[in-house]
Amino acid sequence: TFAGVGIHPGMGATHFLPKVVGDQVAYRLLLTGEVLTGAQAQEINLVAKAVPDEEVMEDAMKLALYMEKHSAPLAVRT
Repeated sequence: TFAGVGIHPGMGATHFLPKVVGDQVAYRLLLTGEVLTGAQAQEINLVAKAVPDEEVMEDAMKLALYMEKHSAPLAVRT
């Protein structure tokens, strides 16, 4: 985490994170370096979906197949 190594948050974190999770949560995360579980990240809308570790590949493949079938051919390429 940025706080863990003592550097300023980069990659747009100070701009985009507050827009996604709100100012108070964003600043808490940025200043403390708190690490969230997938479920916690989903609760604050930081991620769209959280799945158990053992289901990650299965869920990712379902999403990829859905995208393949429902997207324009040039939008999804291998």
